[in-house]
Amino acid sequence: MPRLNDLQRRAEAHFGRDDVSKFPPVSYHFPSERVIGVPQRYLVNIPKCSLLDEGPLFEVDELPWDQPFFETILCDNIARAFFRQVRGEWGLDYVNAMKAIGEDAGDKTDLINDAIVQHVKERITRERRNQWGLYVVNEKIPLAWQSIEGMDAYRAIGILLMDRPLGKVAMVDHAYTKGEQVSVLLYPTHPKYESKAKKFIVR
Repeated sequence: MPRLNDLQRRAEAHFGRDDVSKFPPVSYHFPSERVIGVPQRYLVNIPKCSLLDEGPLFEVDELPWDQPFFETILCDNIARAFFRQVRGEWGLDYVNAMKAIGEDAGDKTDLINDAIVQHVKERITRERRNQWGLYVVNEKIPLAWQSIEGMDAYRAIGILLMDRPLGKVAMVDHAYTKGEQVSVLLYPTHPKYESKAKKFIVR
């Protein structure tokens, strides 16, 4: 946790924030710090007391990874890093891009990232790693089945991937559907706008 908290403080400081995780994450990635991480063992948060009590709210237990689960988590983090890198959003370039487009637009881009990563994991599950299925479906529930915006982003990315390679679709900042049509947005304030637009348009 000290290492994670240090990374979080450094990442959030770029945006004038000081948020620190109270719960150990299953994994993490910080584009601004050019870091992804997966613990050697699976960290389980066990509730310890109510929110009204003082002191720690949980205890952490360490369990061996289930191999398929570990693989999906590692794939998730690598795919997210790939998304940022091909868009020119890695290290300080990520910080500059997020500041240039603003928080709301950044949230929409994060949603596109989530949708692309989900499609990547589903394709790998279908074609090579059927044992990932339970975990991949579990991760799809909050994205595409419990959020209208998430569902629309997931559907839009699915349509775009029908006739475009992943590297081109990753240039999109925001996408939404109108019937069977997809509308795509690339934010002009993004520092890499011209290069991203060229990559997306050129077949």
